[in-house]
Amino acid sequence: MFDSMHQGDHQPAVIEAALITLVVTVSGIQPFGIVSAFWGILVGVAAFAILRRRPR
Repeated sequence: MFDSMHQGDHQPAVIEAALITLVVTVSGIQPFGIVSAFWGILVGVAAFAILRRRPR
């Protein structure tokens, strides 16, 4: 999956954040009764914010 996403013109931070979002959403976690789609978006945005600041 990573290789197919890497063929586009995306930055590595975007690809990694998208994969993290997918994993969290598919995991089905539901802390506090809030569905995993919310947590996936929240974790994905946080991951992107952290990964785009990472030095190369």
